[in-house]
Amino acid sequence: MSVDCRAVVFEAVKNRLPPGFSFEQFSTKLARFSFISVSVKGQVVGAIMADGPEVHVAVLPNANGRWFNRGILNWLNERLSVFGKLVTKVMDDHSIGHAFAIRLGFHVVRKEGGMTFYEKGLA
Repeated sequence: MSVDCRAVVFEAVKNRLPPGFSFEQFSTKLARFSFISVSVKGQVVGAIMADGPEVHVAVLPNANGRWFNRGILNWLNERLSVFGKLVTKVMDDHSIGHAFAIRLGFHVVRKEGGMTFYEKGLA
């Protein structure tokens, strides 16, 4: 049986969504993104979401620090080569997300509406 990684991502982020925000609303809001599932030991724990140069990651809390691998890094680098830059945003109070973006070489371009916007260009 295949696990819908969108449902796993929704589970990973639902505590950061507005109260009552449904899975259907979530799916509609992210319809423009392609989802690439992320697994740990054969279990889907989240996904990378991408739309052009915009990328986001969401994983279940129990997968923090265990899901990232060379294949994902290669995918990000290939995407960077195609688009010349990558962009993402992180909620201001999401310290793990900020640390991850900075570790990958993203830099802050602006802060607005409770979000920090990051960009990573070609070296």
